Amino acid sequence: MWIVGALIPSPTPAAKRLPWNMFSAPRAATITIRVEGRVADGAWRELPIGALFRFSRGATGQRLPATARALQGRGHEAERRAFAEWVAAEVAAQGRPVSEVRIVRESAPILGDEVRTRVLGSYAIAGPGAARSGG
Repeated sequence: MWIVGALIPSPTPAAKRLPWNMFSAPRAATITIRVEGRVADGAWRELPIGALFRFSRGATGQRLPATARALQGRGHEAERRAFAEWVAAEVAAQGRPVSEVRIVRESAPILGDEVRTRVLGSYAIAGPGAARSGG
């Protein structure tokens, strides 16, 4: 079956249908998603999102935020807001409340030193446990 599929042209390359695109060409850049929270003194602090995912099989905890289309894709504002509110609730339960959460995408080319940073969204957190922002 794979031989026939490999010989017949397809609008979508076969590698795109396989899990994790394991047979596709490597990306030219490394993409990292960071989540930062505004703490009580008004400073931004990186939040440990890797520790919030309660599974550790392989590198899933590291790759899940970087590969989630809902975090990076256009038109997913509601999903990003829900993710930011979930992260804020999780860190507040650990005793580190935040008043605002922003999702940041960093792209570093494999060849070169330039790191591009883009804020994907910034979300005010309301409710009990939110840090009081001074600015």
